[in-house]
Amino acid sequence: PSSRAPSSRSPGELRRRRWADARKKARLLEAELSALIDSHVEIDCLCCARDDGDRVRTSLQGASCVWVTGGNTFYLWHHMRSSGCADLVQQRVAEGVLYVGQSAGSIVAGESIETAFWKGWDDPDVVPGVEWSAETLDAMSLAPDHLFFPHYSPEFEPLVQRERVKLPPTTAVVALADAGPAYVVGDLASEASAEPCASQK
Repeated sequence: PSSRAPSSRSPGELRRRRWADARKKARLLEAELSALIDSHVEIDCLCCARDDGDRVRTSLQGASCVWVTGGNTFYLWHHMRSSGCADLVQQRVAEGVLYVGQSAGSIVAGESIETAFWKGWDDPDVVPGVEWSAETLDAMSLAPDHLFFPHYSPEFEPLVQRERVKLPPTTAVVALADAGPAYVVGDLASEASAEPCASQK
């Protein structure tokens, strides 16, 4: 989408609805994957803002894939850091676990979450008392020297170009369109469908 209509629901209500929706989709995906490979697939849903560290650790230690969905990037990243989830994800990915990031989940996989400021869609004040600095914006760097810019469309090209020149020359911006995914293996950002991304370096 190129814009977002304001919601009349409170942030807390929106988070509860997204959580319920995520659990519902997880059950559907669980059934589809189990049927596809003719073996039981278990999907465990975590909420970093609510689940304690032991729960997060136990779930991630047994995971073969970590899928982080969207929402407010600043809220997501704050709770991933404070719960220890971010460190555990980095550890598991280093061990070979597949990471899939959707929307805000793709942003936190990069070197920094600063692209969350670019469109102005996410309110950085969603977490009271947090001062967003270079240190707190530093993300998981699952793809070192890469930043991710989801929901890209041609109308955002001038914005991406304008912000890109403020970054170090070694930093690539992977602009992800809603039409399809992109994947990063090592230092390479690659297309996985006809027109999913534009990597600016």
